[in-house]
Amino acid sequence: MSFGIEQKRAFFVLVVSVLIIGFANGVKLEAFPKILNSSGDNITLRWEDISSPSGKDWVGIYSPPDSADDRFIGFIYLSSCPNWKKGSCSINLPLINLRSPYEFRIFHWDNSINARPVHGDRNPLPSTAHFLAKSQSVTFRNLNDPAQLHLAFTSNQDEMRVMFVTKDDLKSYVQYGLGEEGLDEVAEAVSITYKQSDMCDAPANTNLGWRDPGYIHDAVMQRLKPGKRYFYQ
Repeated sequence: MSFGIEQKRAFFVLVVSVLIIGFANGVKLEAFPKILNSSGDNITLRWEDISSPSGKDWVGIYSPPDSADDRFIGFIYLSSCPNWKKGSCSINLPLINLRSPYEFRIFHWDNSINARPVHGDRNPLPSTAHFLAKSQSVTFRNLNDPAQLHLAFTSNQDEMRVMFVTKDDLKSYVQYGLGEEGLDEVAEAVSITYKQSDMCDAPANTNLGWRDPGYIHDAVMQRLKPGKRYFYQ
């Protein structure tokens, strides 16, 4: 049988369409709970109906959810689940509050599919050529929860600096005192941030390496008595 140019083109499109439908149809991926209370809480990822599972099938972690397929911030092989060969399994995963919702996507990958080019660490990145399924988005109850808490000395012996990060430029305070029920002192925080243009070089100032830092809040607790235990929030 011989094919003309247009027939070959149509046949190629048909084969590609069949491959895509064969990988994508029927596979289910669920992430729950949909809303997390605190940074570090676990979610469960559960997938079903992968018809021909491979030891290199993987799930990508995306934040924000509209990230391109090749802009995952981490990935896990489905074979980390003991029953992965059945095509249905689940894993637990702790999530950090990155001030943005998450989404998860499963891709098929085996030895016949080339890895993506390596990056600075020289490790190959898995192929995103064969998409299988994606989850609904998962978020935190409060994307402005204070994160990355840091305590530091100042140049004064009766002071301590408290620093933390939030998503938005919120008016914020630190309450402190000598008892958990007596946080009578208040220190107002000042906030700063920085932009992509402030970074000195790639990849930090490129779309691949840049992530919005949120706002850094800085409050100083003053008039602290030496040798006393203080509580703060």
